[in-house]
Amino acid sequence: MPVTKDQVIDQLKLVSDPEVMDREGKPVDIWEMGLIYNIDVVEEDPTIINIRMTLTSQGCPMGQMIQRDVVTRVGSIPGVGKTNIEIVWQPQWNPSMLSDVAKKRLGFGEEE
Repeated sequence: MPVTKDQVIDQLKLVSDPEVMDREGKPVDIWEMGLIYNIDVVEEDPTIINIRMTLTSQGCPMGQMIQRDVVTRVGSIPGVGKTNIEIVWQPQWNPSMLSDVAKKRLGFGEEE
């Protein structure tokens, strides 16, 4: 059975940026943060997953750890042989890319 994009997303939701915590002190996953720009299950070889993503900043001290976690989590899906990550800086990440769930957890858009 070929790997699906939904399976990849489920694993990406288990990866968080440890520097971004919600109001309860829990980490927010990189999917809800809007750090994932594209997921491609290679049609010619569905054991290969290509992920285009960004980080919150070019100097993100947790960048390598996050990338390793992505490779480990996506690689745990049965049928995945290789996970390629391309880090891009355009478009530059900003808080408007947060999902509605993440915005709520982080308190964005709430009036005090």
